Amino acid sequence: MRFVTRNKGLRFLALFAAASMAACSHVGSSIPPQSVAKSGETTLRANVMRGCDGPKRLGYALCEVLVRTDVGGGNPNGYHGLYHGRTALRRGNALAPASGGAPSGYGPSDLQSAYALTAASSSAGAGQTIAVVDAFDDPNAEADLAVYRAQYGLPACTTANGCFRKVNQQGAQSGYPSQDAGWDLEISLDLDMVSAICPNCHVLLVEATTNFNSDLGASVNTAVSLGANVVSNSYAGPESAAYDANYDHPGHIITASSGDNLYAEGVKSPASYGTVVSVGGTSLSRASNARGWTESVWNDVCGSGVPCGTGSGCSAFAAKPAWQTDTGCSKRMENDVAAVADPATGVAVYDSVPLQGASGWEVVGGTSASSPIIAAIYGLGGAAANLTYAQSLYALASSLNDVTSGNNGSCSPAYFCTAGVGYDGPTGNGTPNGITAFQPPPSWHTTGGFAADVGANDSIAWAVPSDGSLWFFNETPGSAWSKTNGASATKVEVSPQGTAYAVLTDQSIWRFNAAGIWERVGCCGVDIGIGPNQDDMWIIGADGLTPFHFVNGSFQQLPGQFTRITVSPEGIAYALSTDKNIWTYSAASNSWTHFACCADDIGVGSNQNVWVIGDGNTVWHWNGTGWNLMPGSGTSIAVTPSGIPWVTQPNTGAVAYYK
Repeated sequence: MRFVTRNKGLRFLALFAAASMAACSHVGSSIPPQSVAKSGETTLRANVMRGCDGPKRLGYALCEVLVRTDVGGGNPNGYHGLYHGRTALRRGNALAPASGGAPSGYGPSDLQSAYALTAASSSAGAGQTIAVVDAFDDPNAEADLAVYRAQYGLPACTTANGCFRKVNQQGAQSGYPSQDAGWDLEISLDLDMVSAICPNCHVLLVEATTNFNSDLGASVNTAVSLGANVVSNSYAGPESAAYDANYDHPGHIITASSGDNLYAEGVKSPASYGTVVSVGGTSLSRASNARGWTESVWNDVCGSGVPCGTGSGCSAFAAKPAWQTDTGCSKRMENDVAAVADPATGVAVYDSVPLQGASGWEVVGGTSASSPIIAAIYGLGGAAANLTYAQSLYALASSLNDVTSGNNGSCSPAYFCTAGVGYDGPTGNGTPNGITAFQPPPSWHTTGGFAADVGANDSIAWAVPSDGSLWFFNETPGSAWSKTNGASATKVEVSPQGTAYAVLTDQSIWRFNAAGIWERVGCCGVDIGIGPNQDDMWIIGADGLTPFHFVNGSFQQLPGQFTRITVSPEGIAYALSTDKNIWTYSAASNSWTHFACCADDIGVGSNQNVWVIGDGNTVWHWNGTGWNLMPGSGTSIAVTPSGIPWVTQPNTGAVAYYK
């Protein structure tokens, strides 16, 4: 039997049993101030209040929201009680923007900039539903969300237009649970962060009857049953395997906060489940670097002996997922990824429900912020149905921002609580850098064609089978290879604009024109590369060694001896010498510069996106300083301007691309 007792406006839930699974939601525990110094900022005194507080007992969870109470002092934009130069209006302990001003704390444009999401946030997310699961009812959820989205110019998201839906634990749009001010702030934070990152996503709020694990887990099941692609859970409790099945939904991504109490308090559920994306927290500040931002592990112990920082650690129960390869933890390691959570570099949130007298615009933090941020990025990626839990964050870890500084406690091994190059507990594989890591890892896709050579741009591929015929393939779903009237070819190349060039057995060079007819454009060569325009032709001459460049209407001989040539979309020629070394040409000096070693064939996309075939038909990708061995194999290779490699595979000659 469960019952609710009230004491001075605080709500407690208890399990009426000898074990007494006591109090579940307490609001407004004030944390003493601490001096917090951030890069490039003055030292600030940050008062922080927990939205949900109370004893941490097995069987229930607390929300992980932290709210600033120091009237903007120490906010990430440095406005001490001001909103972009305008005097702030006090509303309890919170702030309201003056007319025409912007709230303190990071807003959508800040977060999108920090995580390289500006383009994706404006164009992606349509058709995706992000659910947030929280306990208790927020009667003002939709109205508060409207204020947030209007403030930042985001499109309206309402019940009326079908973007927003609020349901109870059973999925009904009625019969909501009782209200709790702390969880109301949590709900506002979750809805605002989803909106900030994925304004085109639909939003589903599922309100659990209580914050007992059984109710929260059942609400996750409800969210999935109602069509949520991604489900965010901004709460945490003592680790338990009792409800892990509620968080196992293949084809859906489930994110969860790792907790706000540092490494020492141990891993939390549901973040510790291997079927969940466990989200840690960082401190996020602007910086004078190429990214424009810098991050470190969130660890701002918010007062005398009161912990305040991201959780992390090694699970006692959950089996280690196959994609986690760290050696210090034999079980599931927490975390997988991270995002901003430090309230001293917090986010702007609008919540009209008073919490300890404060309401309106507030600066908020906690891993309650990072979980819905990550969930919304999965929404931008739009590929939850094709992902296996957190696997892509490991397969594509190089596409994240690696956080290498800070810690959330003392530990052994050090990576359990200390950031470093590569994987670490507090920040996982890093923080978002666009949406690549939140989509399926690339794989090889065969096209049904078979060839000895291939060329491609980003809309069409051409191939030459062993009989010398010429075929093309439009890169759209359901496409098939089509044969043209060309014959007796040995090599094919495709310009960045999609025009095909072929070298025939008599060493003449032909181009497939806009009328769909092959026309002769020169002689003679054994290989060809095409630069940014149709007359930017580079060839290896008839002797199989001498390079030429088509300049002013004729082929001009270049220095050196090479067996293979290709050209980047920017017009830089890459050539393979007889000893397989790779060279690039400089017109200014009329000379070749050594690039790297070694290759049997080469393809180049934009921005030095170099792929090669190495010994034993292996495929390699240039990482800027060296070669990464890639899956698959090939005998010839071409690369589109956007960097998609196409190969002819050994033995079968199957034409495949890696995407």
